[in-house]
Amino acid sequence: MTEPNRLHAPEIHRLGGMELPPVGRMRLVNGVELVTLDHGRQPVNRLTVSWPVGTADADCPDALRLLRLMLCEGAGTRSGADIAELFEFNGAWIKVETGRHVTSVTLHSLNKSVGEVLPVIGDLITAPTFPADTFLKIREKEASACALRRSKVEQKCAELSNIQCFGRGNPLALAQTPESLRGVEKERLDDVHRRLVLGTMPTVYLAGALDDRLLAQVEAVIGRIGFGMATAPVVRKVITAPVKATGERDVTLDENSMQTAIKIALPTVNRHHPDYELLRYTVFALGGYFGSRLMANIREDKGYTYGISASLASMPEGAFAGISCQADNSFAQAVIDETEKEINRLASEPMTDDELEIVRSTAISGLTTMLDSPFSIMDYHQILDMYGLPPTYYAHQLEVLQSLSPEMITECAAKHLADAPRLVALAGNPSAGQMG
Repeated sequence: MTEPNRLHAPEIHRLGGMELPPVGRMRLVNGVELVTLDHGRQPVNRLTVSWPVGTADADCPDALRLLRLMLCEGAGTRSGADIAELFEFNGAWIKVETGRHVTSVTLHSLNKSVGEVLPVIGDLITAPTFPADTFLKIREKEASACALRRSKVEQKCAELSNIQCFGRGNPLALAQTPESLRGVEKERLDDVHRRLVLGTMPTVYLAGALDDRLLAQVEAVIGRIGFGMATAPVVRKVITAPVKATGERDVTLDENSMQTAIKIALPTVNRHHPDYELLRYTVFALGGYFGSRLMANIREDKGYTYGISASLASMPEGAFAGISCQADNSFAQAVIDETEKEINRLASEPMTDDELEIVRSTAISGLTTMLDSPFSIMDYHQILDMYGLPPTYYAHQLEVLQSLSPEMITECAAKHLADAPRLVALAGNPSAGQMG
């Protein structure tokens, strides 16, 4: 056995051979597409029923949010307690999620007991009971939680930023309120269930250690459900974000707050643009990891904030590079000024090769984690389906990362960040003198 030489750092080797495993696709007898990934050795599986509509599409988004919380509270002849006990006994668990343009029900289960728990998913989809007393309790609990969230400057800032980005009246800019939640009657849950869960055709994703028996069980439960039969089904509603030629700055004043929440949004290109992945890693260098430009300057050097981050988001309505943090009221303007300096520095001064290698290695590590399990791999395939991207997109991301150079980052920042309008939203009590 060779002893390691502790006087010299080990050589750095680029990760290679990373490939996204392909999925299989088939149609069930009811027309639902079943996407499968037979991957992994552990006898477990994950089933996701995913509808391509969400809160931005529903006539009453609060009803859909409450449906998410109520769906497991009773179905068929089982009560919510019965369902919870059955899942726990069989080592299974369920998650119901709602997004802007997606609603999903996900079941994690053991292969040996999937026959016990899978029929419950069929009942939750076709025959939820929505007990009235439970509904009132959950509605009030969610309204109280909403009131608490809206009292925080972070939420106030997010709501203000959404209005700036998408415009008043856009479903993505509508704020959830305790009053709107309390105004939802139980009958609205029945309506959104009929028009969305049953009225819209979903896609089903199944990942794990798969075999013919498991596929047959899924076919027997999901394949018998008559999706897409309802009149007036929920359909996708996309209102494009308004084009911004100049910047904006808006403040939601909270005189009792000791901190100011800050969100800076920069309208930019969407994920179908050829520069999108390069822009993703440019934004990552700016503020996407712990040692990023923004963190090094504003947290480590200046001490203005505990943390600051930058990310790139693309949706059907539009795409934005976003920077967010919270800071002492007296530092709010200084944070904005230093952020501007870092954007301009990234667009004018090429980073060193060492810094670029840290950016590349950190980003590649993130891509690597997507291959950790059959479930994370399937998550990636679901994103590809959601945005209409080809299976080669993973290889494209790696290719862009491997080809990065300091000049490419600088050029991209100058092209897509330096001249983009700044939509600055603040919530708190920023000092008048500091804010100019």
